[in-house]
Amino acid sequence: MKLGDIEFDGSIKALKPCRRCGCVAGEIWPPKGPHGNMLRCAGCGSFHNWLSPTHPKAILPEAKAPWVPQEDDIIDRGDLFE
Repeated sequence: MKLGDIEFDGSIKALKPCRRCGCVAGEIWPPKGPHGNMLRCAGCGSFHNWLSPTHPKAILPEAKAPWVPQEDDIIDRGDLFE
């Protein structure tokens, strides 16, 4: 699921033009594991680099709110209290 577009302008190491095809247009994809956003080349589709989560163009997923039980939730406590 592509999140956006980015230009490989050479401003930082992760944003140098594609080493495979020389394209300067890139795509921003969701982070994986401990990495920031994945960058792919828009020209050849190859993996380009990881974008630091602290970079101004990074698109990070919103933090999920912790689950809180609601009145209509059924919580089966089983045999815990017998």
